[in-house]
Amino acid sequence: MSRLARTLLLAAAVSFPVRGAEPPATAVPPLPFEDVLGAAAERAPLAAASVARRDALDANAAKARRLPNPEAALRVENWRRGTDAHPFDAQTDLDVVAELSQPLPVFGTWTARRDEAAALSRAARATSRGEVEAVVLEAARLYLDALRGRDLVDALAESRDVLGTMVATMEKRVAEGWSAEGDLLKLRAESARSGALLARATLERDDAAARLAALLGEEAPVDLARLVMPPVPALPEGEAETLGRESASTRPAVIEARERLEAARAALRFEKALRAPEPSLTAGYKRTGGLDTALAGISFPLPLFDANAAGVSRGEAEVRAAQANLRATELDAAARTAALVRAARTLVPRAGAAVTDLLGSALGARGAARASFREGVSEVLPLVDAERVTAEALRETLDLAVDARLATLAARFALGQEVVP
Repeated sequence: MSRLARTLLLAAAVSFPVRGAEPPATAVPPLPFEDVLGAAAERAPLAAASVARRDALDANAAKARRLPNPEAALRVENWRRGTDAHPFDAQTDLDVVAELSQPLPVFGTWTARRDEAAALSRAARATSRGEVEAVVLEAARLYLDALRGRDLVDALAESRDVLGTMVATMEKRVAEGWSAEGDLLKLRAESARSGALLARATLERDDAAARLAALLGEEAPVDLARLVMPPVPALPEGEAETLGRESASTRPAVIEARERLEAARAALRFEKALRAPEPSLTAGYKRTGGLDTALAGISFPLPLFDANAAGVSRGEAEVRAAQANLRATELDAAARTAALVRAARTLVPRAGAAVTDLLGSALGARGAARASFREGVSEVLPLVDAERVTAEALRETLDLAVDARLATLAARFALGQEVVP
């Protein structure tokens, strides 16, 4: 049995496939999966941008808690040119008026604005949490894609090298008259196909490593030798649908929709408050004809032509829309969570079984076909089939391992649990 077969079969004991190549002579420190996820949440540029947008809404909420600023005005009136009979005297000829006006939001506009801004700030926090979760899941996907690509490239490189050796052997047999030239062509075609698969897998691996580094805000690609396949975390017991309904209220999208409903209700209160004219108090000083006087007054708009009926109708429609959106988001969150739980529970055991049932069987068949070919007692077609089946089995095994972990991580996020316990 080849080293790759022994390594992958041994991996069944720890429920994840590992590399089939020789370990490096000098051990490099691993880059744990949980460290990458933590770095994605804390210092990824996309996560930082999401936090900055959240802080901007927090600043708006802080501003909305302050009362409107007063307005100050200073006027100098009754300027005139002096005459010989009546020369200009600033003390008596100029009228000076200084006023200070303060709007009084006594009918609820200030509290409604404050509540709307606070609700939008909480919605922004929920949005930011969802965006950070998406960044973390993307980092997990790229990490596992790079790891899958590394193991796949190692296995395909081993297959390519073996097929190259077999092509050389077959060329000698054809030259000596022991084998048909058609068998040589079949083997060459399989060798070329293996090389094409290797090139494609190498590109996918390098792309995932480079994009993972970019996501984390780094320029150099991630060192593939440091990646380690993480274990599969556990999920809570219970029916998937029940877990989905129970956790729906904690999902960022649902919290955001709920807070946007509160913001819409606050906006409606603001529109209703605008139907009542809010006064502004005015106090000041006036100097007229050399006399110092005080002034005071009150002003307010007269709702003769517009009682803000359109604004109230618009606010009521926004509330109904926000209520419908909240209900739709709750149902969608529950359904998505249940689907993730079902997917994780289905893929995890299949990923473990694929190492022995799928890949182990394929490796055993390929080993037998290779041994028969070396002994010269087998046709080429069974060997070609065994190489092709093994390549497909390896890719499927790695895909199941990655999909099982991604589904479990997404399910734990949806259930409000720590991603890496």
